Amino acid sequence: MTITIALPSKGRMKDDASAIFERAGL
Repeated sequence: MTITIALPSKGRMKDDASAIFERAGL
């Protein structure tokens, strides 16, 4: 899941990270 954080932080990436974290239950 750290792949999203490693990639360039763009608007879409931030959204994806948020969704992943929510899915992971963080």
